[in-house]
Amino acid sequence: MFDPARSIRYTNNGPFGASVTLPGSHVLDGPFFWRTWQMANETHNLIEVLEFVKAQGLGPFAEVVGRWVWLTFPDKPAADVREQIKGYGFRWIVKRGRWAHNCGHYSIGGQADPRTKYPVLPVDLVSVDDLRPVAA
Repeated sequence: MFDPARSIRYTNNGPFGASVTLPGSHVLDGPFFWRTWQMANETHNLIEVLEFVKAQGLGPFAEVVGRWVWLTFPDKPAADVREQIKGYGFRWIVKRGRWAHNCGHYSIGGQADPRTKYPVLPVDLVSVDDLRPVAA
């Protein structure tokens, strides 16, 4: 039977990972922070990821979804391409069937397609210079 007092609540705590609270649990009462070593190493922001994608010629396969960058290839990319994008912080998202980089914005995967909630832009239409802050 479902007990709402013992249900799991997830919140996003930005660069500190995801806070998971198990209320009423004698094993774990209160928040704890979940971070993988991959999260700790993924420090690229959106501008850096876009510059990498454009420099590697991956623009035709890339799109910005909210604050993430997704790569969708028509076929499985070559092993050297896969190693290169993995080395830069892209991860294969099985549920979505594509590669994604969070650009420093962590989330706990949802069931809904993020493209229905966030704006989607092809990377070739995004100017990196427009994203840079203007010096006063």
